[in-house]
Amino acid sequence: MRKKIAAVMLCVCLASSLTACQNTGETQTTTEGTTEGTTEETREMPTFDYSQGLEDTGYMTDVTASDFVELPEYKGVEISEADAIPDQATLDALMESILESYSTEEEMTDTERLIEDTDVVNIDYSGSIDGELFDGGSAEGYDLDLGNSTFIDGFAEQIVGHKLGEEFDITVTFPDPYEMNPDLAGKEAIFHIKVNSVKTVTVPELTDDFVKENLKEQTGCETAEDLKEYIKTNKQESMIMNYMWEYLKENSTVKEIPQNLYDVCYDYQDFSADLQAYQLNMTKEEMMELVSMSEDTLDEYTKSMAEEILIAQAVAEQENIQIDDAYLQETYGDELDSYLETYGTGYVKRSAILNKVAKVMADHAVIVENTETDTAEETTEQTTAEE
Repeated sequence: MRKKIAAVMLCVCLASSLTACQNTGETQTTTEGTTEGTTEETREMPTFDYSQGLEDTGYMTDVTASDFVELPEYKGVEISEADAIPDQATLDALMESILESYSTEEEMTDTERLIEDTDVVNIDYSGSIDGELFDGGSAEGYDLDLGNSTFIDGFAEQIVGHKLGEEFDITVTFPDPYEMNPDLAGKEAIFHIKVNSVKTVTVPELTDDFVKENLKEQTGCETAEDLKEYIKTNKQESMIMNYMWEYLKENSTVKEIPQNLYDVCYDYQDFSADLQAYQLNMTKEEMMELVSMSEDTLDEYTKSMAEEILIAQAVAEQENIQIDDAYLQETYGDELDSYLETYGTGYVKRSAILNKVAKVMADHAVIVENTETDTAEETTEQTTAEE
């Protein structure tokens, strides 16, 4: 069975909540060419103390945010229906995503069956340009989900219609620009493909029995209609909270960033860059050059992060928001111990504070009907997109 949906997936989340990258303690081996052959260098995955500079309450150590921030009036803010109420297409996509997370796979043995765009194929592939293999263009035993491919356009699509065990060539053109490898930008490449195995994917139907069996414990829902309403309610709350959070950032004034907060945020941004380099099997300098990142960029990211922390904590101080263990358990459920081990108590509670701050504002938001101006802007945007 594919990865199941976790309860936290249906919780309201903010962009600044728990980061997806985790310190697993893994190491990575890289091979470097030399005039005498090759040498192997083992790199350890970068680590970071996510709770550095934070008290166990989730508040910054020795920082009273209210001294550095002027807040706007954040209760009673008007929000239009378009920004507060999800449309049916959005709800349908969320439901489809949930059902897909419970899909099952079955390996096919029929060598005459044509591969479909919902299959998962295991392939060997090797890419060449002008007859020469290029770095990073080859792999063996790679599982590719044809329905959710992140490969360049045309790669997965050209596998559809072939058969198990078949070998063939496909031709694709790299996008221009191509940030992952600028040297390949705009170039045409030929990939030789061998299909090792094919798995069909079956997505379950939305029924009362499916909901009761798989989602009752996580959501409290017992019927398909219950789940639809649950998703709608959570998505609407999420939209309002995120809107209010953006409103708060845009209308607050940060007068100064304390040096200790800046240092913590800079360390985090520096770690993030190092981690990204590790994942790309590059040095940090190589990765930063690849994505046109500079020290000025790190400084910009650092200040933005610090300002968000100050603004959120200023509201939390004003509202006297405190996060207790019961709230954490209710919010993160079975994942709590894992989060605490990876991120530490301070960071997990700070993330919970961000959600509570947005929730306070969302609870006092006033939803108003779309105005004629809103409707005109939507029509203009839609016409421009169609053109």
